[in-house]
Amino acid sequence: MENSNTAILIVDMQIDFLKPLANFADQVVAIQSLINFGKTKKMPCWYIEYANCGNTIPELGRPSHQSDFLIVKPSDSAFDYTNLDYRLKGWDIDKLIVSGVYASACVKSTVESALVRRLKVLTAKTLIGDETLRAYQDSLGWYHDNLGEDFHNNHHDLISTLI
Repeated sequence: MENSNTAILIVDMQIDFLKPLANFADQVVAIQSLINFGKTKKMPCWYIEYANCGNTIPELGRPSHQSDFLIVKPSDSAFDYTNLDYRLKGWDIDKLIVSGVYASACVKSTVESALVRRLKVLTAKTLIGDETLRAYQDSLGWYHDNLGEDFHNNHHDLISTLI
């Protein structure tokens, strides 16, 4: 499958948002795996951070390559009041792999904004998390309904569709 027009978004993986989560270690491992896969395929990666909430956790790194970028956003969606849309168009991106927190808020808002812009969006249950198990489970139906087959059970399944 062609991946030259695919980018990775890592949404709000900042300690301020991760503190309330009891166990986010598995999600971090899944996102690390996605980042490593993306590097082998030369996919650009955008680190999305909510303003004034700290940096992306060190385990996920910081923009360090010519194809890694940082977007600081003032609201839930990574598209609102930022230049993300412009930058994605500059890279001719039409497909996003979205990861991060919270599945019921900022990740969902970013996915909604991407879909409105007619971008193809992929994600997996292991790539997104939420403040509570209930909020996470409640949001899964929305992803299933809106992404269909592009919403995967785990990141391994998602990655296998890109190989």
